[in-house]
Order: sequence, then structure tokens, then C-alpha cells
Amino acid sequence: MRSISYLLATAALAACTAVPGPVTTGPPASVTSTSGAVTTNADRALLGALPGYIVTYDTEPTVYSPAGVALFELAGAIPGAQPTFSPEGSLVWTASDGLAQFIRIRRADATILDLPPPVIPFYYYWSPDGSSLAFLGNGLSGQVDLTITNRVGAIILNDRGTTYFFDWAPDGTAIVSHVSGDTLRISPLDADPIDVPASPNFGSPQWSPDGITWLANVGSLSASASASAVQSTLLVGDPTGDPTEITRVDGSASFASVGGRVAVLDGLPVGSLRVIDGETVTEVGQNVGAYQWSPDGSALAVLQFFPQEELARWLVWTGDDTLAFDRFVPTPQFMNTYLPFWDQYMRSQTIWSPDSTAFVYSAATTNGFEILVQPIGADRQAIAMAAGGFASWGPVSFAP
Repeated sequence: MRSISYLLATAALAACTAVPGPVTTGPPASVTSTSGAVTTNADRALLGALPGYIVTYDTEPTVYSPAGVALFELAGAIPGAQPTFSPEGSLVWTASDGLAQFIRIRRADATILDLPPPVIPFYYYWSPDGSSLAFLGNGLSGQVDLTITNRVGAIILNDRGTTYFFDWAPDGTAIVSHVSGDTLRISPLDADPIDVPASPNFGSPQWSPDGITWLANVGSLSASASASAVQSTLLVGDPTGDPTEITRVDGSASFASVGGRVAVLDGLPVGSLRVIDGETVTEVGQNVGAYQWSPDGSALAVLQFFPQEELARWLVWTGDDTLAFDRFVPTPQFMNTYLPFWDQYMRSQTIWSPDSTAFVYSAATTNGFEILVQPIGADRQAIAMAAGGFASWGPVSFAP
């Protein structure tokens, strides 16, 4: 298995291409797990009390209960199937019948809908109410194509760019996109888009109840200046009006806000993480590669790397305290496929349980690639619940 240093370098290169997709990985090396994972009756009881469902991403993607009970495999799933839950309980993935690839949706009532896509998707993102499905794929023009469909598969919006990152409006009536590295595009589903200039130094914008958050250039880009050397300003509000400046950023960055607090990662794919709350700025950690707010906004899960030791660990920051969990070896699937585009994946998927009391992650152990659940609390050990290279948590509304 490749070293973390190598995988971080690969992640940085992949982030520059802005085209996520499936990655083929070899078997795990014989690495002793540092997660402290155990599976006892008490562990199973603890996991069994957690809400929602967990889908694993591997050669045979499977939906599990949090206690590790396999409920069903995703029929026809291809490598890189990208299974993604909707907020109202549907699940989408890319499938094949041996002749063609297509979009397969398992709706909240457990019925199946198969759709022929205009491009083969490598990324899915449901609208907040689950009524629309957006997906990205590699178009015939060599660009990244965006397609949005309604519940029955009718196309309601198309767009494309050399790179494409986006987020849904909270009410699901529009998206905001960062297109081709220089344009912020607001696209209502029923009206013409609006474009404003944007910095090249970020991936996905965010659309929250506070408004749209994005990076804009400070001044103009000179032909001789590299993008990484240009300072940007992080703004929130209406891009066509008078947005508020949150902070200045040197080089590349990603961000995620909740309840007025903004987490900013300076450096991609790994850098320093800070949380801005009005005039208060808190340094959360160094060598951070991924982070995500809990559903209730009370905590921030933070993935910190130790390249010299070839290990990583999860932290949970609550504002008043930081919990540090045991170190582990990340899986190549996470490092190669998800980490380079984490700013986009954290918009559409969550590692957190619906009640914000646990999160799920993958690790390479002596047992292979495993999915572990980490309960939140001091002296809580991660619990192995299934095999897999990556996993996300689905809503309680999902019907197994």
C-alpha cells in the first residue's frame, strides 16, 4: 500500500484536475490497526442505538444498520458507483446490466427507478428536499458536464465547464457553481444564470441560510502571477449585491459554515484549519485534510495527518474542547477518490450520524479495509462494523 506522503501528493495532483472518479487500489499492507477498534456485545448495543443507515463504498457497496447488519447490496453497482443518500430517504448509484451503465435510484418507498444518463456520472448531489438530482460526468467535449433531473428523470438544467463545483440553494430552487476556475454562476432552475468573477483558489462554493460563500480575487489577476500566489477574499451574502468579507486568504482554501461560524482550511488538500465566529478566530489544527460540521452544528470532525508516521487521526472540536481519537492508516480509496475533492463531497454526503453523536470512517487494518464508527466522548474507542474503503451515513427516513 502506498505511503500517506505519496497519497497526499497524489491527492494534491488530483485536486488540480477537478475530475473525481473511481480509483483501483491493491490489497492493504499488513498494518497493525491503531484505531483500538473492538466488537463486543456492548459495542453492538451502542451501535444499535444509533439512528440512520450506513452505506459502504467498495467492490460490493452495501447498506448496513449502524450495528453492522447487512441490509442489502446495491444491485449492479459498478466500481466508483458513488452511492449517495437523499435527505428524504432515496439512494442513488451508478449501475450496469453488463451492456450499458445507467443511474439507479432506490426511492424512499423502496421502489427502483433506472435512468439512462446523458453522461456517466462520477458524482451525485441531491437537492435539499430530494425532488431534484444533480450529477457530474465527463462530456464528449472534454469538459465536465452538469445535469439536473427531476424525480422522474426529466432534465431541467444543463451546464458545463473545464472544472465544475457547486452547491444547492437551501430551498432547492437554484444552484451556485464555481465554473472553469474563474466564474461564480447562480443558476435558478427556471431562469437564466447570473455570472460574477471568482477566484481560482477554491473548489466548491457554499449556499447557506446566510447567503452564498465564495472566494473572490483581491484586485485583478496579473498574467505573470500564479493563482496560488494571489490573495483572495472570502465573502458571504449576495454576489450581485453587497456581500460581507469574512477573511483574507493566501493561496488555495476550502470552507464550510454553520450557524454563523465558518471553518476555513488554508491550503489544499492539506493545510491549517481555523474557525471564524464574528471577530473571534480559533486555530483548530495543522496538517488537516478533511472536516465536516455535525448535523446540529455543535461539533466539527477534523482529519489530521502525520505524514512522517504514515498515520492520521480524527479530532472533534466543539468550541470549548477538542477530543483526539486514536491514530490509524487511511484507506487508499478515501485518499485517492474523496480527499482531493472533499470540499465538494462534504456538501452532498455526511460522515455524521443524524443525532450528531458518532461519525463513520474507513481504515486499513490487519483485517483489511474496515469501516469504523467513532462514538463522540472521552475514552470512546472506534468500533469496527463492516468491510469497506469508504462510507457515509444516511438519514432515518431511508427505508431498508
